[in-house]
Formats: sequence, C-alpha cells, structure tokens
Amino acid sequence: TDLLANQVLNSLQGKPIFDVVNDSGANAAPENSAAVAARFERQVGATTTLERTDATVRDQGGRQEMVARFRVGQDALKAAADRYGKVVVYRGITAALFFPTLEHTVRTKGELMVVASKVPEVKPGDVLLSLGGRTLGTLEGLPKIALETALKPGGLLLVYEHDNEPAKVNLGKAAKGPAGKAGGG
Repeated sequence: TDLLANQVLNSLQGKPIFDVVNDSGANAAPENSAAVAARFERQVGATTTLERTDATVRDQGGRQEMVARFRVGQDALKAAADRYGKVVVYRGITAALFFPTLEHTVRTKGELMVVASKVPEVKPGDVLLSLGGRTLGTLEGLPKIALETALKPGGLLLVYEHDNEPAKVNLGKAAKGPAGKAGGG
C-alpha cells in the first residue's frame, strides 16, 4: 500500500497536498505501514481495489516471510489521485483529504488536512477535527457543515491539531444587531 500511495502522491505533483506531504517527509518514512493501509482502504477502498497477482513465502534469516504482489487498474489509480487532489476552501483555509502516508509521521483520527491558510493560527499540515461542534469527516462535509452552522452567533469554533496538539480558533465575527440576526464573517 505504501508503494501505491507513493505512486498516487507522485501523480499529485503541482497539487497543494503534494507539497504538504513532501515537506513532512512522510512519504519516505517506513514506520506505521498498517495504519497507512487502513487509512487508504477507508478513504478510497471502494474505488481503488487492490488485486493480488501472486504470493510467495521465503526464508528470511530463520523466519518465514510472506510477500504478495498486488496491482490496481489505471482508472482506479486516477480516481484515487482525483480524490486526493481535491480541495475545499472555507474562510481562508484550504483543506484536502488527509493523505495516507502522513500516518508515518502524524497520529490523528482527523480526515482533513490544511494545505494552505490565510488564518494566522492555522498552518499547512494542521489536521481539522471539527467546525461549530460538528466532526469534519469528509472533504465534502466541510462546506455542508459550514453552511448548516453559519448562522450561529459568535462565529464558528474550529478545532484542529497543530504538531499533534489540540488547538482552537474562532472563525468569523460575533453577531451584530438584535438577537436572532446573524452577523457577517
């Protein structure tokens, strides 16, 4: 899965997520491969099914090691790259789907990664967790949640992880005028 994820990543050159993953060094780290595979399967498994082509068992210094080869079709590879290449922009924060190889260096349950930000507190590489008290589970869910919670007075509280530590920032301005009318932001 690491090789497949890195192949998908290479096809994302020029996209914002490529720079974030490349700058993190996550595409070169060998740790936590099981988590990479689990996230990849969860995010794009429905459209990017691996097909095992062969398997063999070999002796490695007195212990047995199983090696399997898999393949994936070009259409499935393109579908995965298209999914990881998408971004959503909300109030100056550009987010993309958390790329699986980031599991090598970032431990999070979050599904969205900041790839660019005009909000000073929020940096590329931060992981978005919730907006207005609602969990951000999908890229498509961010604008939907933002729309549904936009009328809350006082702006929207964004909860995110920065360097694996929880952080919060209020996006927007407090309501103005009589109660019941939402302010701009």
